[in-house]
Order: sequence, then C-alpha cells, then structure tokens
Amino acid sequence: MNNTAILVVDDDLSYRKLLVYIINKAGFIIAEADGVKSALLQLEQHPIDVVLTDVHMPDGNGVELTQAIKAAYPLVEVVVITSEGTIADGVQAMKYGAFDYLQKRDADTQIVSLLTHAAEKARLQRRIHQLEEQLHHTAEGDIIDQNAAQIDKAAQIVKAIGSPLRQKIMHLILAQGKANVTEIYTELGLQQAIASQHLLILKNTGLVKTEREGKKIFYSANYSSIAKTIALVNQLIAEEVG
Repeated sequence: MNNTAILVVDDDLSYRKLLVYIINKAGFIIAEADGVKSALLQLEQHPIDVVLTDVHMPDGNGVELTQAIKAAYPLVEVVVITSEGTIADGVQAMKYGAFDYLQKRDADTQIVSLLTHAAEKARLQRRIHQLEEQLHHTAEGDIIDQNAAQIDKAAQIVKAIGSPLRQKIMHLILAQGKANVTEIYTELGLQQAIASQHLLILKNTGLVKTEREGKKIFYSANYSSIAKTIALVNQLIAEEVG
C-alpha cells in the first residue's frame, strides 16, 4: 500500500470520482475536495503530499489554489488538470510553483505516473527539510555550516530537476552536448521566455553552465555538480530507506 496522500480537487463529482478510481487503483491514499475552500480546509486538517486540482471551480480556480498552497505548504506538490482552453492557466500555475500540469484528455493514461513523480519529489524534499532542521538545531545549538550548505544545495537541485519541463531541457542538453536557448525552445515547442526562465533555474542550481560562442550563449551540463548532487541525494534516499 502506497502511503502517499493525494488530495483530488474538482467540483465535477462524476469526473472527480473517475480520478479517484484511477488513483486509488495505484494504491495512493485519497482525500477529496469540491472546491478551493474545502481543499484548503483538507490541507489544514490532514497531511497531504500532492494536490491534484482542476482549474475552474465555482469558488476559485486551480491557479489561485496553487499559489495559496505553495505559500502556506511549500513542501506539498501541486498538479493542475487543464482543458484545451486552459493550458495557459497550467503554465501560470507552474510559475507559482506547481509540479506540472496535465490536460484532461491525457489524464487517464498519464495521471498515475505524474503523481508518482510528484510524490517522490515531495518525499525527498520532506527528508531534506528534516535533515536541515537537524543540522540547524543540534544538541548544543550549533550550526554545522558545511553539511547545512550541502543539504541546502541538494534541496535546490531537487526542486529544479523535479519539474518535468526542466527534465526535458536537461535531456536535450545532455543529448546534444550543448544548446542555445533558441534551439531549446524550438525543439521543445516552448515560448522563449519560459525556456529562459527554466534555464536560469538550472544554471543557478549548478546543473548547467554557459559558454559564449560569438554572439550566442550555449548551455551545457555541469557534470561535476551533477555527480556530487546525485551522490548526496542517493545518500539521503538510502538513509530514509534504511
């Protein structure tokens, strides 16, 4: 039995029950809400790992809900379900910190995989948060600066690479060896501003580095940083499993 708690938020009872049926078969713990207010109440009263929310509801929308959740519960991941006309809302929700968005037409085939990835990120971030607390509040009240810095760096990178879109960008860079922003947004079908925003996050966390060739700036993988981060994250996972 999966001990991950998923909160399904949708005012359409029949569709919400369909989502619950699909997610429940995967073994997740399920909570339900029919709108923004009831979702926030559920988050106050119960431990939730991932919120799966519709965009348009009578008492608010999934974008506003995402913003509220990430402000009050930063370790909770959010996945937004969009229809054909609300994809822009999904993109906006990601700017507010949503893990990803998913179109309704793809929900029945992709929802379990997406929720699994979101849950893994939430679980690892909680573990990192616990270690940060331990490092900053030792018995003597001392701060272990070096270890704290390593944990903080891991947390930043987990957050950066946790986005499926940034994973796609990393895969493209790794496959090509290097790429400029035009190649990236063209290949992945992104707006230039969105691609640039995600590349900045990847650069700031040390996953990619830049080099200039003439007037163009190319992004390539920072293998040294990636190797150190993989080792640290694997250590954290091993400690949790152990």
